[in-house]
Amino acid sequence: MILDQTFDFGQLAVNPVTNKIYVSDGTSGKNVVVIDGATNQTTALNDPNALGPDALAVNPVTNKIYVANRNSNNVTVIDGATNQVTTVTDPNAVDPWAIAVNPVTNKTYVVNAESGNITVIDGATNEVTTLSNPDAQFPDAVAVNWVTNEIYVANYNNVTVIDGLTNAVTTVAAPNALGGTSIDIDIASNKIFMANSSSNNVTVIDGVTKTATTAEGSYALDPFFVAVNPLTHKAYVANGNSSNVTVVAEQPAASIPLQVAINPLPRNETQNPTPTFTFSATDTFAPNPTVLDGVHYQVDTLQGAWLPAKNISPGTYEGKIASPLTLGIHVLYAYATDGQEGTDTNTDPGASPLVGSAATYAFLVY
Repeated sequence: MILDQTFDFGQLAVNPVTNKIYVSDGTSGKNVVVIDGATNQTTALNDPNALGPDALAVNPVTNKIYVANRNSNNVTVIDGATNQVTTVTDPNAVDPWAIAVNPVTNKTYVVNAESGNITVIDGATNEVTTLSNPDAQFPDAVAVNWVTNEIYVANYNNVTVIDGLTNAVTTVAAPNALGGTSIDIDIASNKIFMANSSSNNVTVIDGVTKTATTAEGSYALDPFFVAVNPLTHKAYVANGNSSNVTVVAEQPAASIPLQVAINPLPRNETQNPTPTFTFSATDTFAPNPTVLDGVHYQVDTLQGAWLPAKNISPGTYEGKIASPLTLGIHVLYAYATDGQEGTDTNTDPGASPLVGSAATYAFLVY
């Protein structure tokens, strides 16, 4: 399918709730193309105040799309329901380069490369706040952890962290990092990955302690883009000059024969913001299987409190999501335990169960 030969495409973003894809025209143009994922029909949108639309971000909760216009130093807001456009301007911003949305707080964060600062857009009012970034050189990318409400900006040799509640800005040192070009977050484990094109490595930040380590690929040159798989907790880094991909993963833990399967939703989607899930737990200890003790689960993070699932029949458990989920993609995590804690010397029975590997399941709330 050829969309339109007149477009010099820049970047793209997807709204999984509406099945719409948004493609920017690039720095040489002034349009955004909307692709209907169901029909492949295209619509070209034009903001008369915009030049050089490039980076895009989608808020699936409000169905708003944000486009950074590099040559006109402003941001276009597209109403996904009507395709109407609104221009938002931060007078302190020059060269809006990267953009990310927190759908929980309805805030959008724009990294301005030439002015070195960050624009925060309130999605409810389109009002802007400018955050200074004094320790940053060449800010290049931004990513949001909407679970912790923290925003991470990739700079040339460090990372800026924004507290989404207070707008306080701090800096995390990134030893051995030069040329941070891309950043992504494993929200479940609260790990942040930054690709460093000039030092040929990847910075890994612990989101809790804010300490950084360096991961290096033996044959990686010019690591330029990084993306995280939230199901496997692996980061994939595209290396521009070595034409290969680096995979950053934690060391595998010893296998424990306790498994839990998450029964999928129809078409892996639901309109219910508090869905109920069914879990099937098995114990393959040989030659003597142990007694299953329970299943625990939580959504979108491994850092929060695990909820106990209800045992409804031997090996089968049920768990309901308590707090309403936002529209968009979510990941459910679950693990099984057994009765081995009965042999533990801990005086609190059940305090030290044997825990199996976590199962993961991605689904859409629409």
